[in-house]
Amino acid sequence: SHYVELVNPLWSSRRLQARVEDVWDETSDARTLTLKPGRNWRSHRAGQHIRVGVPIGGAHFTRTYSLSSSPERRDGRITITVKVLDGGRMSGHLVRTLRVGAYLPIGLPQGDFRLPEAMPMRPLFITGGSGITPVMSMLRTYAAVGNIPDVVHVHYAPHEFDVIFGTELHELENRYPSLYHLRPVYTREHGDDRSADRHFSPAQLEELCPD
Repeated sequence: SHYVELVNPLWSSRRLQARVEDVWDETSDARTLTLKPGRNWRSHRAGQHIRVGVPIGGAHFTRTYSLSSSPERRDGRITITVKVLDGGRMSGHLVRTLRVGAYLPIGLPQGDFRLPEAMPMRPLFITGGSGITPVMSMLRTYAAVGNIPDVVHVHYAPHEFDVIFGTELHELENRYPSLYHLRPVYTREHGDDRSADRHFSPAQLEELCPD
């Protein structure tokens, strides 16, 4: 396995790695990485996460990121979507420095925050910022399978241009106008002192999703 890994790190049976196939800037501080996992990878369920390792400055860092791709994707690739955190060494490296062709050690999919076996009749998703990533995997899975239920999706972001996957969310809205109901809330849209009023509250939820 050690010698095979020298030829192609994805062939290793000793450790699971992924090659960066593409990078895409979702917003000014968030990037989607398309990864091709190596041997021993197993498909995830929508909503699950993986561990990702990165060597930076002679040290090895590991963080957990939700998979933003659908398990129904047929090209063998997966995606994670990372937002730069203030002082975040690893998130800054993944978003600003990492290039196509790099290899990353990854773990197998984990986590219980996932679509249930029995489809909920009318799911409600409430997301904020980069917390949308596991829900995006679920929405993409609904769309790929073609069985999207009656969904209300309340999403919080400072401004419209900060919405990760914003274009795709509106495409879903246009594709399924009677099923996918996007309710964006921009907490700093007007730059005034009323921003606190636009943060999540029971009263606001009652207004956005009365049922």
